[in-house]
Amino acid sequence: MHPHLRQGLTPQAAGPLARAVLQLTGAAAVAVTGRDRVLATAGRRDGPWRAGDPAADLVVQEAMSGRRGLAVGTGGASRGDGPRHGIVAVRLQARGETVGALAAAFPGPGRPHPAARRLLAAAGAAVGLLLEGATFEKLAAQGARYRLQALRAQINPHFLYNVLTAVIVRVRTDPEEARRLLIRLADFFRYMYTVQTDVQLVPFSAELAFVRTYLHLERARFGDRLHVVYDIDPQILSFPVPALTIQPLVENAVKHGIIPKLGPGTVVLRARTDLLAMRAYIEVRDNGVGAAPGTVRDALVGKSPAHGIGLANIRERLEYLYGPRASMVIDSRPGVGTRVRLSLPVLRHADASSPVDIHVR
Repeated sequence: MHPHLRQGLTPQAAGPLARAVLQLTGAAAVAVTGRDRVLATAGRRDGPWRAGDPAADLVVQEAMSGRRGLAVGTGGASRGDGPRHGIVAVRLQARGETVGALAAAFPGPGRPHPAARRLLAAAGAAVGLLLEGATFEKLAAQGARYRLQALRAQINPHFLYNVLTAVIVRVRTDPEEARRLLIRLADFFRYMYTVQTDVQLVPFSAELAFVRTYLHLERARFGDRLHVVYDIDPQILSFPVPALTIQPLVENAVKHGIIPKLGPGTVVLRARTDLLAMRAYIEVRDNGVGAAPGTVRDALVGKSPAHGIGLANIRERLEYLYGPRASMVIDSRPGVGTRVRLSLPVLRHADASSPVDIHVR
């Protein structure tokens, strides 16, 4: 969790956020608003918001109240002889509720370039996910129907700001690659927001696309240090699997296996299906630093979340969906790496009363 957003969208958090977005977008000025007032501004004399430009306020209001959650327009100083700006604003949401807006002013009389709109939209989506992360413990405490939302909020802050940093670097050195990264980032956010609390199962192909997007973004950070191998049986692509189950396992492999390792490392995603048994077998393996069995067991019961992104959450969701018909086997050895194997049946009915079969080796 980014430290400034731990308490939500407060005036104390808004100032650092406005300055960070100013650097990311290259705008003339940036404003962060709550539902009914400007919380902080940054940039060249703070742009149209410091000047009290009503046109800028209208763009912000349209973003917060409109169906798209994004609005563009033009504005300037209160008087006609003031500087003109192209303005773009995006709605900030947490748990489906509007909490404010993020707005940027770009020099010039016309509307902002589409690339500027996409960049601010990606930044707004990132902030929304971080705000959701601020309520993770509360969500987790509210029971089974919030588990998916809690996991969705938990897994992103661990790499989100680093990805945005990679985009900032490429905006200056390779604008085309920066554009491609932003498209991938938008795809990542789109999937996260598509998978709502009541969407428990998705085709494996959707989870695979999500994992590929995540790993593309991570490879933008680590380059040749991170190798990826996909070993996928085409027959599994339509098999229903729990949403947001595979990507956290892959993120664990990258974050806790490969990153701490000296030199390059490899993450392998293997998936098979047994059509006669109507089961899917999914394996995430890395040759990273590994972990002691006690550390893995602590992560599975939520005692050590720093050493296992979402492991306790995944365990609880597998129990909720499958009961004893699913299994998760974790084999981790210090200095060798970690392997996680899932065995999942086709879901016919949930059995939340029995524990899932989990082994740690």
